[in-house]
Amino acid sequence: MLVERYPQTIPILLKYGIQCIGCKHSAYETLKDAARFYGITELANIIRELQDILNQSASNESDLRPKRILNNQESVIKTNDNQ
Repeated sequence: MLVERYPQTIPILLKYGIQCIGCKHSAYETLKDAARFYGITELANIIRELQDILNQSASNESDLRPKRILNNQESVIKTNDNQ
């Protein structure tokens, strides 16, 4: 399910009136199904905004990755130096 894996998408879905976040039927519906149910015609805009937020999130995570690796390496070096 989109919102379970990518919770940062919830505000976009709510902005367009897709309010079935977390309901039992949402696990079996596509984004297109939800848009049709709520009478939403801007599906292309929703998809574009979802892609933008997911790309932004992926970019932010990759910016953090080198810092985490460096911190892990520093921990290993400190551990090795202490032995």
